[in-house]
Amino acid sequence: MNENQEMSKSHLRKLYKKILSNLSPQYQINSVFKVNTKLCKKIRNQKIIEEKNKYVMSFIKIPDQNEIDLNFINNMLSHQNHLVLPRVNTETNNLDVYFVNDLKTLVPQPPYNILEPDPNVHKLISPEEIHTILVPGLAFDRQNNRLGRGKGYYDRFLKTVPDCTRKIGVGFLEQYCPIVLPTNDHDVKVDEVILPNT
Repeated sequence: MNENQEMSKSHLRKLYKKILSNLSPQYQINSVFKVNTKLCKKIRNQKIIEEKNKYVMSFIKIPDQNEIDLNFINNMLSHQNHLVLPRVNTETNNLDVYFVNDLKTLVPQPPYNILEPDPNVHKLISPEEIHTILVPGLAFDRQNNRLGRGKGYYDRFLKTVPDCTRKIGVGFLEQYCPIVLPTNDHDVKVDEVILPNT
């Protein structure tokens, strides 16, 4: 990726953060309901919850950020023993994933105070055990490219999962980018994107 592409990514990150910051609370509530409903239907259709040891990796929204909230689907998956959630490993600068059957056991972690699994409480899960991954992002395009927040956590993690693992981008309708997003060799596409009205 050349310098112009990196500048373009930086510009797009600022643009989509601004767009997200302008979403009204009621609009977010309506969008979150639609996205969670779609995800529930998809997971049921894939019959994940009918089989043991089929895990769905989800995420917890960043506090004070207008990011899609998957609390409903996370609760459903945790109660049915199919939820795994990421935790930033500060030693490796990568994501580790843990089995979570009770969201109340999560703990806030600096610097963003995102609720994450506690390694002393939760079981570490291998990437090979994950059936589906719900992937956050700032923007997605028609080619299923994803613009993340710039740290590369998800791109590095997505390279460790089997090809058969389904990667689903999740966001608000405003996170759809009408142009093809700039990418480089370390960026990993998702397989599909679920937005409220798509």
